Amino acid sequence: MPPQPTSLPADAGRRSPAGTRVVPDRSEDTRRRLIEAALSLFAEHGFDGTTTRMLATTAGTNQAAIPYHFGGKEGLYLAVADHIAETNRRLLEPVSIRVKVALSGDRNAPDRDALRAVLDDLLRSMVAILFSDAGLANRAAFVLHEQFHPGPAFDRLYAGFIRPMHEMLTELVARALGLPSEDPQAIIRAHTVVGQWLAFMIARTAVQRRLGWDKIGPQEQAAIVSGLQAMVRGGLGLASPGAGPADR
Repeated sequence: MPPQPTSLPADAGRRSPAGTRVVPDRSEDTRRRLIEAALSLFAEHGFDGTTTRMLATTAGTNQAAIPYHFGGKEGLYLAVADHIAETNRRLLEPVSIRVKVALSGDRNAPDRDALRAVLDDLLRSMVAILFSDAGLANRAAFVLHEQFHPGPAFDRLYAGFIRPMHEMLTELVARALGLPSEDPQAIIRAHTVVGQWLAFMIARTAVQRRLGWDKIGPQEQAAIVSGLQAMVRGGLGLASPGAGPADR
């Protein structure tokens, strides 16, 4: 588990000892390569199992670049958390905007067709990210470690991505169920939606073997989306009128 570092300013390590701001293009490239290397290594080996020598070698730079840019290994670990939060937020930003538009109407008289449509849209986007984003496995491993051993990095993940997305989904669930936005049941049910989606990432190998799939391509993704939509719609009372048990 990483040590508890002191808070670092957003531009920690991006100033010379004299305090003069130094951010040439080459410096930004080094910073980017260190974050990419750190994400891969921390995901595979954890904080304690990753040395600064490993980080520098993988990034193609020298060890002195780590304290220069990040104040040390702890600061680099926090920078990776910020990078993950921003990446995840950016990936879901288009559908997030559409969800917020659907939620802008009268919460006392929600348009259930609109809620159903935007819920389906959200699930499709989430599944697409699972199987098209090459960097997801490393980000997921990092986040999973922080879920079990939360520290300052989890605080950044939670504030930067997890909480805003969870609150948006909770509001969607609350509208569908006629509950207040922060009702505990709305939060719990929103979390079950997240759990159903995460099952296809955490237990991907198991479901592929169970279904006899050697890969998860567009056809398989469509089947997953259909199953998720049926389960989530049914649980939120958003089943299409006249839908049967298998396609609600």
